[in-house]
Amino acid sequence: MLAGGGLVVLPEGYEVRLRGNSVDLTSKEFEILALLASAPGMVFYPRADPPAYGGGSSSETDLRSITVRVRKIWEKIEDSPSNPRYAQTVWHVGRKLRDKA
Repeated sequence: MLAGGGLVVLPEGYEVRLRGNSVDLTSKEFEILALLASAPGMVFYPRADPPAYGGGSSSETDLRSITVRVRKIWEKIEDSPSNPRYAQTVWHVGRKLRDKA
């Protein structure tokens, strides 16, 4: 599954490559990124479906945990997380990968 612009997510091998280099993600980070990469441009809503993001319920603790995981993913795949190329947070809504990186 290609997310674009040099970011490649390979679900069958639990592998992420960025411009040809392997990206070291935890299993939960990988699952979140694979979810986002499955539909670039689509916003995923952690409050509506925390288990899809690796959370257990809709509790605030799980939502904070998801936020931390997503931030760590952004830090690993973006050259400048404050000026992201691949990832996008839709404030107070959810997260997505850009459909064109």
